[in-house]
Amino acid sequence: MHAAVLPRLDPLASVDPGVAAFAASLQRDGFGGEIRTDYATRLSAATDNSIYQLLPAAVVFPRSTADVALALRLIDEPRFHGVALTARGGGTGTNGQALTAGIVMDLSRHMAKILTLDLAAGFVRVQPGVVLDDLNAFLRPHGVYFAANLSPSNRATLGGMVATDASGEGSRRHGKTSQHVLDLEVALRGGVVHRTARVEGAGPLTVLLKVYVPLAKPVYIAYGLVSVSYHWNNFLWPLIVTNSVNTRPLTVGLQIFASTDQGIDWSVITAATLMTSAPLLVAFLLFQRQFVQSFMRAGIR
Repeated sequence: MHAAVLPRLDPLASVDPGVAAFAASLQRDGFGGEIRTDYATRLSAATDNSIYQLLPAAVVFPRSTADVALALRLIDEPRFHGVALTARGGGTGTNGQALTAGIVMDLSRHMAKILTLDLAAGFVRVQPGVVLDDLNAFLRPHGVYFAANLSPSNRATLGGMVATDASGEGSRRHGKTSQHVLDLEVALRGGVVHRTARVEGAGPLTVLLKVYVPLAKPVYIAYGLVSVSYHWNNFLWPLIVTNSVNTRPLTVGLQIFASTDQGIDWSVITAATLMTSAPLLVAFLLFQRQFVQSFMRAGIR
């Protein structure tokens, strides 16, 4: 008896080439988690607690911090800058922030362990995929719990709560998530892993000056460049480019569209263009990295 044998289908065959290349690189570089491109898994990650639906091209399930760092290191390479990578916890967000047409990195499947409990020091160490109800069920026999009281507490993960600074019922009394976090291990784009913690004795002003101001430096630089460019064009340009010493200042735009009988002085226009654009060009070249980063960090589209 002879039976027909169908060829095995390549799960990456119908996937975007950039996503397929990223998935292949993950496997090649030692990603220890799961990489899924089957339709069922992708469909389950296409919705969250919002009204939106967006089918991802792939879903990855990291098993460790090293897996997360590897994915973030690869996504920072220029060849993968067109690939979107979005973290997902329990999918309880109401704004669609866990959805993407690129790659979903689901932290709730394998990174959902409660690691350490120290009642004397008053802390518990968990992975980002731990569900709030599971954590409080673990803590209940010890007479303690983790605030706050969320409505989707049977699905909300601690990583998602930290990302959104979740509050919920009773937050005015018990505080928000950020008020109960002592330290975080954070994997950043580029694969860099940082350990952050609240500094004892640091008041709001110290946190503002030592944390938020340095983080917002690229935004300040971009705002400064745009603001200087705007005022440079509005105020310095007319002072340099004039029709004559006896008439009011004119901008280059008016000079170019002026008729010949008004006496266009192209040498003046050229000199003014160089004088006004050269400093701005030099400033942009010096701060271009911070300028581009500011648009990424400030969410300007």
